[in-house]
Amino acid sequence: MTKIEKIQAVAEFELDEDLVLSAGSEAKRVQEKYGGKVQVLNVPQAAPPEAPRIIVRTENFLLNIGLVRYDIVINVPTHISSHPSKSLSFAYNIVEGIADFLDHLKKGYQWTGVITNVQFPSKERHIPSIKLAEPVFDKLVNVSRKQRDLSAFQLQYGFQEGQFYITFTISGYESLQFKIPPGVKPGSHIRLEKEDADLSESGLLIVVDVNNKPSPDKRGFVADFSAIMEEISSTVEQIPDTTNLRGIL
Repeated sequence: MTKIEKIQAVAEFELDEDLVLSAGSEAKRVQEKYGGKVQVLNVPQAAPPEAPRIIVRTENFLLNIGLVRYDIVINVPTHISSHPSKSLSFAYNIVEGIADFLDHLKKGYQWTGVITNVQFPSKERHIPSIKLAEPVFDKLVNVSRKQRDLSAFQLQYGFQEGQFYITFTISGYESLQFKIPPGVKPGSHIRLEKEDADLSESGLLIVVDVNNKPSPDKRGFVADFSAIMEEISSTVEQIPDTTNLRGIL
């Protein structure tokens, strides 16, 4: 089974020092359509321009607005997360709808990118993710473990495919379920340790990052975003072969 629970879209534009004033109406229009809350952050003047100045938080997405970029983090609903095509369509519809309200995409647009977290849950429960990563390490890394247990693993590499730059980051992931000890009063402070949690799910995580950052062939945000989503859809389908992990994933 393949799951996509989180997708992040990024669009960069020319620096706007007065963004807090100019983007306030953008955030308000997004809020009016999708609900949620708008928050203007008290950011130090020395903060990097990509740091969020305004946040719109809704049930299904988080929109961060910085001086040079929009950052849209989509949380895919559980009932469709195990269907990659539905997950990608869900994210596409949200971003396309938001784009109508983001005026900085219509002037000074630079590039866009999409980061997709593709999860491959283990069929067996209670197996630590580092154990699931061992056959990946053995197949992809030309270093002998000499029968030693793996203690950490993350592998990243990328390719240029036409106008796109595609980067893969492979690691393990775990979902932990914490139980509140009996007798704890509501509102009291407790300390929960990882050792006290149940491992509810583990598996392999492949983060697919596709962008056209250096491309001179920009066609506008919506067109670029649509092309990138098509590339991601094809890439996700071919991950077992592209990563040389068929039989493991």
